[in-house]
Amino acid sequence: MIGLRNYGNNCFVNTVVQALRCYNPVLDSLLRVHPDDPFTKTLCDLLFQGGESLYPSFIKQLPSVGVDPYHQGDAHEFLLRMIDKLEDHLEFGTTTSTLTCACGHVLTNTEKLICLSVSGDISDGIAQYLAPEQVDARCEQCGDTGMTKSMQLMPSDILIVHTKRFTLGNKLHYDINLSPIVCGDSRWKITAVCNHYGNYDGGHYTTCARTSSGWYMCNDEIVHKVDNLPKTSPLPYILFYERYGDIVRT
Repeated sequence: MIGLRNYGNNCFVNTVVQALRCYNPVLDSLLRVHPDDPFTKTLCDLLFQGGESLYPSFIKQLPSVGVDPYHQGDAHEFLLRMIDKLEDHLEFGTTTSTLTCACGHVLTNTEKLICLSVSGDISDGIAQYLAPEQVDARCEQCGDTGMTKSMQLMPSDILIVHTKRFTLGNKLHYDINLSPIVCGDSRWKITAVCNHYGNYDGGHYTTCARTSSGWYMCNDEIVHKVDNLPKTSPLPYILFYERYGDIVRT
């Protein structure tokens, strides 16, 4: 792992790039890509070759995806802009919402699972996301209002989870359990974490990522090895998971 220069306010960019450098589900897909647009080309060069000399070229391409690296930004918003640019090269899972009426009419809608946003601890947040709820919707068959909404997650090899830490004018400081989780029919463990220090008005991003030689903490230009992730932490903002086993249901 090598550090990435902070030009003043681009730690929100650095944290995502450092996480993706260690996230095999995305790297494996991009290995097969021969990009013809400057943004994707400079990103792939940076992810696979890793040299500090490549970083200025990538920074110059950020305005093409609506990002100003010289002003404070949000790492989650930046991640979504990057993924939107790379969407054709990555294989995503799905989220399926189902509306069920008492009359038996069912309406389903399936969308790509790009980055799952949850509140609170990851396992609890996923359970809350999947829990059935009553919604004020009108059945197109019988005309009654009030239907039951349920959600289903079917991740691909990519599972990225965003924690909802910011409300209007405030940051929520809650702990996240960094143990493996269950999502869909698989078990998942963390490969990288983007951390946020500070409050709503300002702060700093770092990354903790697992490589073939162990865990490393990346703080812009400074990179050093660490023993492991803590069991819990109030810092995680974006978590990158890799599948490590399937659940056998009987």
